[in-house]
Amino acid sequence: MECDEAVAVGVRGTIAAAAIGDTLPHERVIYTLHSLYRPPPSLELHALRDEPITLRALNTLRTHPFCSLANLSSPGMDVLANEISLFRRAVGSNAATIVDVTLAHEGRDPAALVALSVSTGVSIVMSTGCAPHVLDAIARARDESEREEQVEALIGRMVSELTKGVDATQPAVRAGVIAGAILEPRNELLPILAAVQLRTSAPLLGYLPKPLCSQDAPPAERAKASAEAAASAVASLERLTTLGVSAAKILVLHGQHLLPLAEGMYELLRTGASVCFDSLGNTWCAAGAVGEPEAPTEPAAEREVVAALARLACEGYGGQLLISHGASMRLQLCEYGGCGLAHVHASFLPRALRSGLHIDALTLITRANASRLLCWWRPPPPPARLMRMWECSACHEQHAEAVNAADVLPTDRVYFEKFDFRYCSTSCLGAHRRADFIQPFSCPPPAGKRS
Repeated sequence: MECDEAVAVGVRGTIAAAAIGDTLPHERVIYTLHSLYRPPPSLELHALRDEPITLRALNTLRTHPFCSLANLSSPGMDVLANEISLFRRAVGSNAATIVDVTLAHEGRDPAALVALSVSTGVSIVMSTGCAPHVLDAIARARDESEREEQVEALIGRMVSELTKGVDATQPAVRAGVIAGAILEPRNELLPILAAVQLRTSAPLLGYLPKPLCSQDAPPAERAKASAEAAASAVASLERLTTLGVSAAKILVLHGQHLLPLAEGMYELLRTGASVCFDSLGNTWCAAGAVGEPEAPTEPAAEREVVAALARLACEGYGGQLLISHGASMRLQLCEYGGCGLAHVHASFLPRALRSGLHIDALTLITRANASRLLCWWRPPPPPARLMRMWECSACHEQHAEAVNAADVLPTDRVYFEKFDFRYCSTSCLGAHRRADFIQPFSCPPPAGKRS
């Protein structure tokens, strides 16, 4: 691999563009999201909090997904390995990659991600970002000097995770993307993440704000909510690009929020950023979950997503579109009655092809676009070799050799030694032997060595 060829960064090391393959750019693999817990609406359901997920409780949990701590944390490694393996098999002979957007304060586990990547053969890209309490601490700084010091420390920590690795892991496991920002113009995290992006060139993943209405709202209300989300995202992208971030390195998540308003999607795509539709296979939350105080936004019908992808690809935006599941709860996994991480490739893509989405567009959406986004790291050139000169004891020609044995190259001059003498060829050695190794001694260079 050439040193100037950009590569992606996975938990097991760098990934060449050709080895990224089919990609799920927005998933959670290992996580603990207990901060999302909400008490159930009745005392009868209170036991859901600490109970394991069972078939008997499945329907109730689908209605109240935030009432279960088990649902808000990732399952055991065996379950995760099986889910990822199902995705690997659905992809077929192509390479496969998953981007885990979980941050450190959400239960990110670098060592476990490495183990899953090794056991399944799927590349996993880890994220870096900022916890809300860190931003709160910065906001409480006593003065501007202290604030700038804390901001610089935060930026330095994220840059280090991207370029060197997470401190607590040995060997160090590096993050490959920057994640966690909600695309709201006044979000104070945006300039911090912009600084990290500019220092590293790593891709930046941001979330569209959640529309403040449900799928059941009248079309006009849904369109208005989508317009507000689009305007917020576009203003945020303008802020990021003003700070120097290239829109081509930004991936906007939750693109399905803009389906009720086509113009909002066009405004977003015209910025040059990429958009990910990431609710695929999440139909478990459609029935009744809106009763939750903090309900997940109901997923768009997949036929709507297919129609949007086909339309946008035909209009020249195919190079900016990606798809994923957005998995963040156990109920979305096959083990717990969900569609699992294989759904996009096992179910959605075949139906999309039958519905008229061109295979070339699907190749862009599932592989090429992710590869372009994820490839940012350019390995530094190897350090210059430390060399020293030596002289043939017979022909007295000068040659260079590496001081360190690890730096020796196959193209380096081969030498031959006898007693305390060194020769550049067997002919020089033979000539000195015939002279009984007398000193001083000199002979012509080997034939063809000097004109």
